[in-house]
Amino acid sequence: MAGHANMAAPVLKQVRSLLKFNNNIPGLCSLNNCFLRRKHLVSLAAYFTSTSYKRTQFHRCNNITYSKTSNVLTANDRRITRCLSDTRRAHEREPRVAAPDPYQLVRGDLHALYSDIQTELGTEHDELHQLANYYLLGEGKAFRPMIACLMATACNIHTGTSDSCLASQRCIAMIAEMIHSASLVHDDVIDRADKRRSKPSINKLWGQRKAVLTGDFILSQASIALARIGNEQVVILLSQVLEDLVKGEFMQLGTKENENQRFAHYLDKTYKKTASLIANSCRAVAVLSDAHEDVQEVAYQYGRNLGIAFQVSSSSVV
Repeated sequence: MAGHANMAAPVLKQVRSLLKFNNNIPGLCSLNNCFLRRKHLVSLAAYFTSTSYKRTQFHRCNNITYSKTSNVLTANDRRITRCLSDTRRAHEREPRVAAPDPYQLVRGDLHALYSDIQTELGTEHDELHQLANYYLLGEGKAFRPMIACLMATACNIHTGTSDSCLASQRCIAMIAEMIHSASLVHDDVIDRADKRRSKPSINKLWGQRKAVLTGDFILSQASIALARIGNEQVVILLSQVLEDLVKGEFMQLGTKENENQRFAHYLDKTYKKTASLIANSCRAVAVLSDAHEDVQEVAYQYGRNLGIAFQVSSSSVV
């Protein structure tokens, strides 16, 4: 077990580097003197550092133990990581300010989020309505909507659009949670899971066929809400998420023989199944903020790295 813990350290170090990259990327200087560090998005890094990263062991992903981590990051990520030494020194010289609770920053935007989603999922078919809202009744952590609303507010402040989240951007947060909910339904069918969020899964109670149709229905309602936004670029971004989810599921069915390729395969699958939704939601709210393309890319990269870090940390055991 000690050797297993030793292998965890370099992997989690890479995860922390991703989060530090988000706080220190030189491109943020163009965003109103690194405004992301000052309030909204730095709180996410503090949130992870104080909770999710209090782990000592790395879980076996797809029944594989990874002992080599030199190729965990892409060439571009390694280049960015090399920039950290300079930007981190400048950041460490700034006055230390306790990061606020990220959920409190967007509490107003998240209020009634789940009831609004349930309204979107309204249907005259009583049983379908019950199944579509089944996982939403527990009201999860709202992690993805929280990130979308934080990014939206940060971009709006930068562009001078608003000092809060716009209605269309909040809709993106709702759609992200609907897509996530549908993916959980489909995942439980594929995995033949009996439980979800400490209660029986939909497929356990109603069967595989109704579970598949329920997931499809949630995705259809999310697509309708997406179309109402009326922004072609945003539609393309969120449609890409659906494609990535399917590809990620297929990737999960396979693996690679070479050890380094296995971890790269795991990270690619993790991006498609988890990080793509977060990354493209962040870019979508930046688009709706009329942010410059450079800002949109920073938003996307933030969501991408945060999404990968979130999933990798969730794959570790205390």
